Amino acid sequence: MRLGRITAALAAVAAVLALAAGCGGARTGATGADATISVYSTEPRSALTPGGAGDAGGFCVLSTLLAGLVVYDEQGKPVNEVASSITPNDDSTVFTVTLGHGWTFTDGTPVTARSFTRAWSYAANPANAQINASYFANIQGYGDLQRSTDGTEQLSGLVVTGDESFEIHLSAPDSILPQKLGTVPFLPLPDSFYDDPDAYASKPVGNGAYRFSSWTHGQDLTVTRNDGYHGAMPARNGGIDFRFYTSTDAAFMDVIAGNLDLLDEVPASKYAVYASTDGIRSYTVPGAETQGLNIPERLAHFGGDEGRLRRHAISMAIDRDLICSKIFHGTRQPAVDFSAPTITGYSDQLANARHLAHNAAQAKELWAQADAISPWSGTLRLSYSADSNDQAWVEAVANQIANTLGISAQAEP
Repeated sequence: MRLGRITAALAAVAAVLALAAGCGGARTGATGADATISVYSTEPRSALTPGGAGDAGGFCVLSTLLAGLVVYDEQGKPVNEVASSITPNDDSTVFTVTLGHGWTFTDGTPVTARSFTRAWSYAANPANAQINASYFANIQGYGDLQRSTDGTEQLSGLVVTGDESFEIHLSAPDSILPQKLGTVPFLPLPDSFYDDPDAYASKPVGNGAYRFSSWTHGQDLTVTRNDGYHGAMPARNGGIDFRFYTSTDAAFMDVIAGNLDLLDEVPASKYAVYASTDGIRSYTVPGAETQGLNIPERLAHFGGDEGRLRRHAISMAIDRDLICSKIFHGTRQPAVDFSAPTITGYSDQLANARHLAHNAAQAKELWAQADAISPWSGTLRLSYSADSNDQAWVEAVANQIANTLGISAQAEP
């Protein structure tokens, strides 16, 4: 039995931690606004397309190459980018989108309403096997696409009304839809993508602040400033060299040695010492990220009333305060909402936030109630990405669950 790691409110809300080499050196010999900055990253594991990207490495690269309707500023707040306006109707079931003028992809073709509606429909269509299809589940016609076969059908809820305007018709109200539209799955695609999606994924064409330059697999991917970009977040350097690492510890040492300009994730082994380490400049700011556990209902013992009791018990078996102080050394805070404090709509007053508080006695009682429905057996396995920074906190959670509930639980990379 595996518990996948996704964003949820079971563990600690993450802060963004960044370190910059003291030299701040450019890798091209250029300086100032023309410098190419080397940045820690991991190699994209899946298709380098909005619908197919499924990991942080791919998301980071695509966010530089493609500009969406909305972008998030330095404080994490959404501002219009390609969109000049996104207007809801009275009950937030229909949104009218108007694009700004003059947007083009780096292949010279214009960015139109269809650049968005066609890309979203392609991602939503199960025939195209895109990882991010579920992002479009609330758009009308999503269920119809589930029965399509050739991959070209369009979402009926996306209605193009002009070259620079379209409507989004939802199956249910969603007042915060505009705030979601800056995420990677909602980015546009040029017409050339559909001629050869695999070729595009190896050499993406975008409309963002940067343009694709080169990709040496297993080593790095570079992007250069797109001088044709006129959005809200222009590049302030000549380019970015995404350096691929399998260990944040190795990246940390490269920062100290002056071989890497920026590392935006501190290794777990350095939480206690990074701020006082010589040879780097460091800062800590709140981030728009949550970390936690997801337990699918399809797993044995986790459906129906039994599953509800077991999830409740697991939640109360976790001592988030202890993990935040001992594992993260105060660089995280316990979650009390499904989103991070920097996200619009965040609340620390949710009615059932008490279920996130550590209560070993109640956790045992709830687990026993679940056992009365169907006795537990086997090992609870908590999966995490082997090249992530998550081993320490996932192991801590596994130990807390095992000790509190009296079962076998272990972290599994």
